[in-house]
Amino acid sequence: MRVNISYSVELDDVPQEVDRILVECENKIRAIHEDLRRAIGQDPLTIIKEVDNVRLKMGATDLQLDDCMQILNGYVQTLAQMSPIQNGPAPPPASAPEEIQDE
Repeated sequence: MRVNISYSVELDDVPQEVDRILVECENKIRAIHEDLRRAIGQDPLTIIKEVDNVRLKMGATDLQLDDCMQILNGYVQTLAQMSPIQNGPAPPPASAPEEIQDE
């Protein structure tokens, strides 16, 4: 069963936190790769067991990668919303020149 765990970090630290999670995923993927390599050439029952194990680990890692995407999507949206605030209000649109009417 998957549950959500939340904790807070400073906005500026979000990319580094995602990088930390991505490195963790990379390490898991490398280990999964080794598990798969060890299964090659084994007896069919061992291969079945190892492939099932690899698939489960890949699924868990995929969920972590999805978490990273969701975090970064929220981060980008937050930055976009903050941009006008930090730069001050947008200037009013320029008014169109008045038409000259013949009299």
